[in-house]
Amino acid sequence: MLEAFSEIPSGDKKKIRQLLQEKFAERFIKDEMGKKVTRKGRELRDDKIKEHLEKTWLDCYALPMCERLKLIFRNDKYLLTAYGEKLHDALKRSYNDYLDMLGSFLIKQDREEWGILDSLYNVDAVDSKTLIKILKDKGIHVPATIYLVSLLKIFKSVGLIFFEKGQYKLNKEKFINLASKKYFREYGEVSDQEFFEALYDAYTQHAKQKRSDYIEIDQLRGPVCKQLNWPWEYFDKRLGEIPLKVGDKQILFSPAAFLKKGGIYRMGQYYIFLSIYDKGRE
Repeated sequence: MLEAFSEIPSGDKKKIRQLLQEKFAERFIKDEMGKKVTRKGRELRDDKIKEHLEKTWLDCYALPMCERLKLIFRNDKYLLTAYGEKLHDALKRSYNDYLDMLGSFLIKQDREEWGILDSLYNVDAVDSKTLIKILKDKGIHVPATIYLVSLLKIFKSVGLIFFEKGQYKLNKEKFINLASKKYFREYGEVSDQEFFEALYDAYTQHAKQKRSDYIEIDQLRGPVCKQLNWPWEYFDKRLGEIPLKVGDKQILFSPAAFLKKGGIYRMGQYYIFLSIYDKGRE
């Protein structure tokens, strides 16, 4: 997934989907005695191969899962997020670096959304039913057992938990180690002035290319976060809080006629575009 997205930085959805289908076909479909079969041995007719790759692997699993884990963004384009870009860079260096970084990102997201790993920290090995009860007692909603098990499998794949005899146990040493790693600057480390300078740099570059005063916020998020070494959610938070006047510049926000992904909320209003101009033009 990460390689396919990085190979087509334009974010062209059609090209990325085609490339992913080719990569998935190489990995998940085998040729046995002139017949196409899945890794589980299910035979596929030629007219069903494309459907299997698209509906089963792409649209039901790979894309939603990567989006859920904040590694990719899907809108008019398919893009790697700041997390996805860092993971791809780590994968090019070392698979172990990649696993450690992914584990660290998963711990952060788990603490923000699910609380599974912290719930396992103070208990011994438990089965999924017991874990669900522990989470519910803490007021954490679990949509379905299969959803929890899917997350546990991901945690296991990066070494954060052990699974033996139907029970899950936290790998405390690895958990503590990865939880302490920092791959991005903290939110408070970047001042409004530094953020605005990065925002203005990205804005002016896009404004020259588009020949328009209003630029989609979606086009600024990636470049700004890369310059600041921030995850994307920090960009959204700061842009929703920063004063509209910074030095001799004024920020203007504009909604879109139709709601679409990629904007930000500011004081309860959802915006898609922004413009930055000199206050002297008023």
